Amino acid sequence: MDKQVGYDVCVSFHNADDEPEYGFAEGWIAAFHQNLIKALSQMLNREPKILLYNQHNQIYLKDIKTTSVLIFILSDNSFNNHECLHTLHTFNQASLEEENNDKLVLKVIKNPVSAGQQPDLLQSVIKFSLHQKIEESITGNTITEEENFSNHQTYWVELVRLASVIQKFLHEQNGEMSDNVGAHYQDNPTIAPPTLNPLPHTKRAGETVPNEIGNNIQQAKNTSNISATESIYLLYDLPDSQAIPAVRNFLHIQGYHVVEPNFTDTLHNRRKLHESNLISAGAVIIYYGNTNKQWLQMKLLDLLKSPGLGRTKPFLGKAIYTTHQNLAVAVEANKYNLTMIEHGEIFPPQTIKDFLKKLKGHDA
Repeated sequence: MDKQVGYDVCVSFHNADDEPEYGFAEGWIAAFHQNLIKALSQMLNREPKILLYNQHNQIYLKDIKTTSVLIFILSDNSFNNHECLHTLHTFNQASLEEENNDKLVLKVIKNPVSAGQQPDLLQSVIKFSLHQKIEESITGNTITEEENFSNHQTYWVELVRLASVIQKFLHEQNGEMSDNVGAHYQDNPTIAPPTLNPLPHTKRAGETVPNEIGNNIQQAKNTSNISATESIYLLYDLPDSQAIPAVRNFLHIQGYHVVEPNFTDTLHNRRKLHESNLISAGAVIIYYGNTNKQWLQMKLLDLLKSPGLGRTKPFLGKAIYTTHQNLAVAVEANKYNLTMIEHGEIFPPQTIKDFLKKLKGHDA
């Protein structure tokens, strides 16, 4: 008999951790909640059921008993709060009472708390570090643009890792295979994604903080009137730029509008262009030749987080164009549901023709 599940995830947190910061209307927990929904929706191919519990909420045992995963938001507010710890102990007790002990506890670190201060029940559980470097440096200057960009990337690496662990646990709980991480997200055109920024730009006093996601959406709308099925984002890194013209020209001949990175602009503007392309392009081809695996993994994670940037529909097609046979790349492509295009002795390879044929099928 299948287990009755009321909620996929319960997020336990202290209300002080959800206060708006840095001029944004939403708090850290609200942004985390929305971004977790986005990531899990892609991986589960449905919207997850998430229960939020702060220290003021009354705990209902029936909710706890029918919840699969507890995420404890660890901070200097929650680690010794009686009500927050009560939720943790209640969930743990419900887990012990189950015949198959079919529950999972995870901790998300919002503010660093020393191991000695952490509750015993959290000592050995998997941790995900989503805290940010927002303090001023010892020189009195705010963090640099590069540091803020690194924070943004680290946040999403950890968030997607968290969602992947939850997805795997839920699928195993239901006896399903979980080798297609990040393949889908719910395509519901009636629900627009919230305009939020999980990692606010660190600002000085009196500085106006831009809503970058809202700007990205507007920029994507203003860039062209080209239909999504005619637009391909050819994503590559600078070391591969000399190999790109052949691919670009082939795509042009096939009737596609090609958008690309810009390596001559500032880091901030390059990121805005990258996010705008992720929102507006109908399909994406990641060219992977002379860059490292870490770069590839970051771009794959960018595809996962594109709904959080403002994208409202799935990509019509996603592919990795690689210049060498690599089992690890094939595994990544399969995991993220991307087509593998291998560069052979003859250009263009048949696999890119097949990929474009599938794209044209969406025009029918």
